[in-house]
Amino acid sequence: GKVFWKQLDLLGSSMGSYQDFDAMLQLVAEKQIVPVVDKVFLLQEGEQALRYLDASQQLGKVVLAIDSTAPGSAA
Repeated sequence: GKVFWKQLDLLGSSMGSYQDFDAMLQLVAEKQIVPVVDKVFLLQEGEQALRYLDASQQLGKVVLAIDSTAPGSAA
């Protein structure tokens, strides 16, 4: 609702087909590839995460964790 009412735009990207994505997920599940996570922010720290991305400080993925029990979260 808030995205619609605030007339926000969401931008995403894709770098392959569904088959490529499924194959990549299988490799992650088998621990043959491991994503590089630079920093984990809690969902309520979303604004801080955006500032971090805008500053181009990351050297890997920036993750928004739903709760503090997520791996890599500060809590």
